[in-house]
Amino acid sequence: MPKSPAWAKNVVKQVLWTAIDRELTPREVDALWANFGSACAYCGASLRRGDKSAHKDHLLPVELGGTNHISNRVLSCAACNEKEKRDEPWLDFLTRKVPDRALFDARKTKIEVWRQQHADSFVPVSAGVREIWIQEKDRLACEIELSLTRVRAAKRGP
Repeated sequence: MPKSPAWAKNVVKQVLWTAIDRELTPREVDALWANFGSACAYCGASLRRGDKSAHKDHLLPVELGGTNHISNRVLSCAACNEKEKRDEPWLDFLTRKVPDRALFDARKTKIEVWRQQHADSFVPVSAGVREIWIQEKDRLACEIELSLTRVRAAKRGP
């Protein structure tokens, strides 16, 4: 991903969220790869570990109330996660993405079983903590914009 103001704001958002809600452990990542057979949970595209096109997608985006918990993550290709799904709820996206009913049912079931297998260890992030995260990420996004304005002004000169 190219370095840009939007990229920087996304990194800030992720860093702040990780302070509240830890990322997956290496063991959890291994389980994710094994469960989804090194393939995108949505389109079935083959994925390779270490490839930037392999993502650990949030089924319910953090912005919409999701968490980093393993029950909320699936293996996804970059095309599905970054370009097509974005912040859309996973079931809506899967419905739109997979018109073949049998294939849709198989992928939906695989995701639902995955979620159920890990649901017992889920600890939600409180609304109050989530609100502080939103305020802080928004504040830092504004600071990034102000810093950019100052740097650009300095570049132009007096």
